[in-house]
Amino acid sequence: MNINTCEALLAELQIMQFKFESLNGQNKENNIANIVSTLNKCDIVTPKKEKWYRARKIQNNDENIIYNEVGIPIRGYDSEQSGVAPARYISEGRANDKNEQVLYVAEDQNTALKEIKTVKDSYISLSYCVLNKNIRLLDFSPYSNNELAGYANNQFNDGTDKMIFVEIQRILTLPEYSENEYVISRKLVRLIKENIKASGMLYISHYTGKKNIAIWDNNKFITFSEEKVVQGI
Repeated sequence: MNINTCEALLAELQIMQFKFESLNGQNKENNIANIVSTLNKCDIVTPKKEKWYRARKIQNNDENIIYNEVGIPIRGYDSEQSGVAPARYISEGRANDKNEQVLYVAEDQNTALKEIKTVKDSYISLSYCVLNKNIRLLDFSPYSNNELAGYANNQFNDGTDKMIFVEIQRILTLPEYSENEYVISRKLVRLIKENIKASGMLYISHYTGKKNIAIWDNNKFITFSEEKVVQGI
């Protein structure tokens, strides 16, 4: 990317400040304004792919699941239960607070399974949906080094914007395993929800390099099809 040292350093300091404040208190308005300025320059796209997949872990003795005589699930969740979960069952995630309904889907079955961190002896209900063709998603999908550099150079004139975008893309891609899981990404997504007119975001799976979508407006209430049971990977 075409970025000088001062621009790169400024972007890094702004993102470091955002991360620190997200974990330790209120984010300062001037720093938020810089990040929102970059977000406003990002592409908004509609997904080209038709089928998107969702995986949901099957809990033991779930009354909504049919089991065989030895307790193995033989049928997944139905079309209604395969979609976004009821608010009371939702824990914090990459793009949602506790009890906040956000629909997560992936471009293929393997990515859907990887994203929910399945294990080999678990059982998963897998289904797919067809998204509204007019849905608007903020695009964080440029992923490889060459693709990311090319996108940043074409999309942003300012070097600081380029580096802030790269850092945002990393925050939204990398998995979290700490006690503060996804605190920073949730703060970032909140800025998107409050400042950008979009239904959700398109981002990349760290595990497969394929695309994921998170949808937070009413487009998240969608019908799913072809529910089946698979084992974790």
